[in-house]
Amino acid sequence: MKAFPPATHYDHGLRWEHPLRVQVMHSRPQAGVSRRPDMHFALHMGVVLEGGMALTYPGRASFIAEEGQVWFTACWEPHVGVPTAETTILLFTVLLDALGKVAPFADVPWEAPFLCPCSARPQAATSKLRRETLCRSQAIERLAMREEEDAAIATWLRFHELLLPFARMPHGVNVKGSSGLSRVRPALDLVRKAHQVVTVDAAAQRCGLGRRRFCQLFRESFGVSFGRFALRARLAGAATDLRSSDEPVKQVAATWGFYDPSHFHRSFVAHFGAKPSDFRHDY
Repeated sequence: MKAFPPATHYDHGLRWEHPLRVQVMHSRPQAGVSRRPDMHFALHMGVVLEGGMALTYPGRASFIAEEGQVWFTACWEPHVGVPTAETTILLFTVLLDALGKVAPFADVPWEAPFLCPCSARPQAATSKLRRETLCRSQAIERLAMREEEDAAIATWLRFHELLLPFARMPHGVNVKGSSGLSRVRPALDLVRKAHQVVTVDAAAQRCGLGRRRFCQLFRESFGVSFGRFALRARLAGAATDLRSSDEPVKQVAATWGFYDPSHFHRSFVAHFGAKPSDFRHDY
């Protein structure tokens, strides 16, 4: 679609001028094919238009989304989707910083479906909501094929209309989202640019906040501690290097601030559900 940029490494090329990418994707089961986990800073929302998709979050959860159902992924969260039949999905890739910018409705917790724990993420559990989700998704699919400039604006608004009922569902955690996001955003930039460990104190200082207040706002915005979020970012970087280079695992680990090989191994397995060496060869 002309209005939205092609995907690139990590953030999919998203920016304030183009905060959303919409893709219609067709796939079928392929025997003997091992799919690599996907991971990036941008958020994902997927809708099954036809068929079914088996979703796996390595080390966390797995489920099958059928026609009219949805799934969400958080920042730097590994995930794998495998079609269970001839399948068509509508995939939204969203810039976190821009999500929910549909003033004056800032009180809606737009980020919550993406950032809450896997076990608490909302689903289209009723036939009524599945029908409504399909109807709205198909309208967006048609809209996304238009090339005029206003189509991008209309798609952005329609996407939030699609997301709204899921954002309003209980999520089991206190994710307030955009209310504190702007205040901790400098810490995100710090994490994304650094290969080494970013301490809580350094992140709080970058945001002009005290340590305690920073930790509170960050957890309210993302549903996880800053330390866990920053660890995900370094693990994602290490995993990318494992795929794209022949450097020894120990060297890759050190590049991303893991100087204790056993700690890197444990953290990697907990995050991806696979050993670093297996991840390199099997994915």
